[in-house]
Amino acid sequence: MPKYTIEFHHDEEEEFQICIKSMDYWNALFDLDQWLRNKLKYEEINEEQYKAFEECREELHQKLREYNINL
Repeated sequence: MPKYTIEFHHDEEEEFQICIKSMDYWNALFDLDQWLRNKLKYEEINEEQYKAFEECREELHQKLREYNINL
């Protein structure tokens, strides 16, 4: 398995934090997608709520495609 090294300068703290938290960001997106999926698939909601959740999930998926993120 290849090994990768990323170096940051001392003034790049924000970039460093984003990098080390990237798996947490991925997990948050995955959890949000699953929450929306469960609302649509398993909960008894009215048509207006269904459309709102569906629109949110579609927008989330569009953003994931734009940034080439696969859940």
